[in-house]
Amino acid sequence: MARRRVLRVLTLVLVFMALGALAVIRLAPDDPADWHIDPSAIALRGTPNEILAAPPGVASARPHIALASVAAPPEVVLGRLAEVLAARPRTRLLAGTPAQGMMTWVERSALVGFPDYVTAKVLPVREGTALVLWSRSRWGYGDFGVNRARVEALLDSLGVSREVPSPIPAQTPGQPSAR
Repeated sequence: MARRRVLRVLTLVLVFMALGALAVIRLAPDDPADWHIDPSAIALRGTPNEILAAPPGVASARPHIALASVAAPPEVVLGRLAEVLAARPRTRLLAGTPAQGMMTWVERSALVGFPDYVTAKVLPVREGTALVLWSRSRWGYGDFGVNRARVEALLDSLGVSREVPSPIPAQTPGQPSAR
């Protein structure tokens, strides 16, 4: 009898702890000062739960996905991205406008509600517009490829081309390797 009572109490404690953790995840405030950060001027954390896409040389960090420039005005590119993100489930705008040239959204996972932040910045370049897109998780280390898949889907929705990396130059005989 006492053993059952102890098990019930422990079960209740675990349930309340789990509910408390869910409340923290779902109710934690999203402060724009913490998350509406210029993606062209960041230092990447080096964790697998963030992804940066940008044309080479536009961002201070080396992008995971190299993009070609977009042949449209910056406000049009960011406005179209805003439409695409507004149509995604569990996604809301945190800060910014197309006229400001930078916007940040919060997208939450379906089951637990983990927040991921997507920040986009557009810059005018000679070829049109450079899009810098940064998606990252608030908590944890890994994300099972969710941020990469999100960025790839957004780029596909916009029709943004990936830049093909230049081939590694062939080593000529007698020349030391570049290692």
